[in-house]
Amino acid sequence: MTADDRPGPRPDHRRRHNLQGVAAALRGLHRQLLDEARRDYERDRGPIPSSAAFLQLLMGDPAFHWLRALSGAMAELDELLDQPGELGPEVVRHVGARFDALVTGDSEAVEFSLRYRECLQRSPDLVMAHAAVRIALRPLS
Repeated sequence: MTADDRPGPRPDHRRRHNLQGVAAALRGLHRQLLDEARRDYERDRGPIPSSAAFLQLLMGDPAFHWLRALSGAMAELDELLDQPGELGPEVVRHVGARFDALVTGDSEAVEFSLRYRECLQRSPDLVMAHAAVRIALRPLS
C-alpha cells in the first residue's frame, strides 16, 4: 500500500496544508516586524501621519528596505500556493529551508538577518511570532 492508497489526506494535500500554515505564521511574523520597524522609524523621525504614508515609506524609504527579503519570499510562497498541480516533497523542503535560513539568520539576506536579530532581542511579541514560524516549519523538513 502506497502513501497515496492510505486513508487520510493525500500527500499533496498535506504538503499544501503545511505550507499554508507556514504562510499564516509568516504573516504574523511580518506584522510584528512591521510594528517594530515603524516604532524604530517614529522614534528617530517622528510619527507617521497615516496608513497611506506608512505604505509609501514601506515601498520606498531605505529605513524599511531590510524587510523586502521576507516580503519577497512570502510573495513567492503565496504564488506557489496559488499554482495548480501537485507540490512535490522537494519543493516543500526547499521552501522550508529558505524560510528556516531567513528566520535563523543563516541566509544570504545579511541586512534582514542583522535587523531581525536586533528586533528579536527587544520584542517578546516578535519572539512568539518567531516561535510560531519555527513550529510551522517543522513538518517541512
